Amino acid sequence: MKTLADLKRDLKLGTKITMTSHYGKTEGKLIGVERYVVKVKSNSIEFSKNKEDTRGSFLDYPKASLTEYDGETLKVYVSGLRDLTAQEQAILDNEPSRRPENAKQVEIDMMSDGSCMFYADKRYLKEMDSEHLSGHETVRGLRYDWNEKKVRDDNMKGECILTYKIN
Repeated sequence: MKTLADLKRDLKLGTKITMTSHYGKTEGKLIGVERYVVKVKSNSIEFSKNKEDTRGSFLDYPKASLTEYDGETLKVYVSGLRDLTAQEQAILDNEPSRRPENAKQVEIDMMSDGSCMFYADKRYLKEMDSEHLSGHETVRGLRYDWNEKKVRDDNMKGECILTYKIN
């Protein structure tokens, strides 16, 4: 297995690249179409069907932990989901908005803009060094997913979203 740095070195102007899957689908508008690298930047690359173009489709380099590259195939993954640790669960269970003594304020917040308990929870999570549990932003590669009730972790590979063949 090669590294993201190897990928950046291998992708030069004129390199042929073909998308082979997108979110698991192997048929689509750009799948199977040969394109060429027309611009290489420190944070991204651009492809186009015409080798002589100066602009094209834009692809940010993904995080190294979410990338697999073997010299011929590039796979890009989304962040994986993991269960809450016991410590994270305890922090969430003790948020100010979940405490019985704040039930009246939670009810008041439901009828207004909801900012009182939002900021109390935000301050509490910051004090506990667990801002990722708010679910509003990714912090140090972590973000709580309220729908799944799990943590998105950039150090774990989730679903493969893009696969490219590099010629």
